[in-house]
Amino acid sequence: MEQLAIVLSANQYSFEDAKTKKMVEGCNIHYILAENLSPFSGEKDSKGYKPVKETLPLKTYGTIGELPGLYNLKLGFKPDPKGGLKAVVVGLEFVSLLGDSGL
Repeated sequence: MEQLAIVLSANQYSFEDAKTKKMVEGCNIHYILAENLSPFSGEKDSKGYKPVKETLPLKTYGTIGELPGLYNLKLGFKPDPKGGLKAVVVGLEFVSLLGDSGL
């Protein structure tokens, strides 16, 4: 399953966990879905879209081009604590820079 998104930022990290002494490595991306960007108002005290933060393997960082940009997010599913399924990003593919996409 794929979903078109505007990826706003990405960062990589690598550090040793103080308690376990294990290396913790990964990559974070922040994005908003781009399929329907019409004006949005939630309840009485929120408007617009909040970026979603997703954690990916460190190797993913090397596949990310220029940002912000339009990307196809490859989605998978994992169990959530309530026994349901949650969509998670498992990869991403560059589509275009924002000015090139017409957005």
